[in-house]
Amino acid sequence: MINKIRPFIGRHKYEILVVSFLLLIFGDTPRSMTFSIILLPLQNMAVSIMVFFDDKKLRYTIAGMIGLTIAISLFNCCYFTRVGAGLTLAIYFIYFILVSVKVYRKIFTTRRVSSEMMAAVLCGFILLCLAGAILFITIEVNMPHSYSNVGLGAVRFSNLSYFSFTTLLTIGYGDIVPLTLTAKRSVMLMGITGHIYTVFLTGIIIGKYIQGEERGNIIP
Repeated sequence: MINKIRPFIGRHKYEILVVSFLLLIFGDTPRSMTFSIILLPLQNMAVSIMVFFDDKKLRYTIAGMIGLTIAISLFNCCYFTRVGAGLTLAIYFIYFILVSVKVYRKIFTTRRVSSEMMAAVLCGFILLCLAGAILFITIEVNMPHSYSNVGLGAVRFSNLSYFSFTTLLTIGYGDIVPLTLTAKRSVMLMGITGHIYTVFLTGIIIGKYIQGEERGNIIP
C-alpha cells in the first residue's frame, strides 16, 4: 500500500500541498482557537513531511517543529502565556520559510510550464500571504489595536489572515485598516512584496512557456 502511495505523492506533491494549504486557509469554520491555530497548521506540517519525505533533514526538522508546537500548546492550555503564543508564531514562520525555499527552488529550476509548476506557484503565493498574516498577527499581539475591526481570539487570527490575502491581492476592501505606523509599514512591505512576486513570476512563467514552445517547434 505504501509503495503505491509514495509514487503518487512524488508525482503530485505540489498539488497535494496546495490542497493542504487550502484546508489551512478555509478550514477554520468552527472558529475554535485550538482548531484554527494548532490543528490546521499541524495537518499542513504533516502533509509537508509526506510531500518532502526524500529530504531527510527537512523531514526531521518539520517533525521536531510539530513536537515542539504540541508541547507549547499543551503548556498554554494549562498556563496561557504570551511567550508561548509568540514561540508558536515563530515556529510557523520558520516552517513557512523552509517550505518556501523548496517551493521557489522548484519554480526556478523547472524548465517547462506544467500543472506541477503552476501548483508550486500557487503554493508560493499562499506561503507569502501566510507569512504576511504571521507578521500582522505578531504586531497585533505585541501592540494591540494596531489594526481596526480584527476582533479577539480565533476571530482575530482569521481576520488578519484574510487581511493579508486582500493586501497581497491588492483588493483593499477597507474593512480592516492599519492604525499605527508599524502596522502601516507592514502593510506597505507586504503590498510591495506581493506585487513583485506577481510581476516576477508572471515573467518567469511566460518565459518558460515561450522556451517550451520554441523547443517543441525545433524538435521534429
